[in-house]
Amino acid sequence: MNKLLAHTGLDPSDEISAGKVTGAKTRKGNARLHGALRNAARAMLAHAPSCKFSMWARGYMGRHSRAGKSKAVHALARRVGKALYYCHLKNEPFDDSGYQALLSESSYPFCPVEEMGLSPGVVQKLKGNGLHTSRQVVDAFYSDLGRRPGCGKVTVQAVATWINGHTKRSQDRTRKPKGAEASETLPAAEV
Repeated sequence: MNKLLAHTGLDPSDEISAGKVTGAKTRKGNARLHGALRNAARAMLAHAPSCKFSMWARGYMGRHSRAGKSKAVHALARRVGKALYYCHLKNEPFDDSGYQALLSESSYPFCPVEEMGLSPGVVQKLKGNGLHTSRQVVDAFYSDLGRRPGCGKVTVQAVATWINGHTKRSQDRTRKPKGAEASETLPAAEV
């Protein structure tokens, strides 16, 4: 899989050290295959807007205010390449019904924007864009928040931090502590 993506020139090309990007290089690979996958991604965005991959890419564009479309096309081309690989490997036609969204609605609380714990300036910008509940804010984050008036990097980063915090909390709640099995088997009086 990784060798195929490297051959297409769609593998990640950032050099990262201590969490900072220190450089980027253009990947070598088959330029015709690279172009074909990018064209397929562009066509998917333009002509198949209800496809789950397209919806994911549109959300990706909304979260990246700088060069969002170019990054989304590259990321979508990479996903299309992976999907083609697995279709060929399993000898099955492409079907996006098994593709899961990144965030389920139950993983964050439903509350007014004021109760999300964001700074007053961010709350004012969100409300100025007609976003009054946490669900509206998360939906906008996954679609077009970065392109709305007044919603720049600070607003998008604050919402991303809030979403990540609540996603981690929901994952922690679903995990059992290591000693949970032992305490469940003992009667309540002995614990």
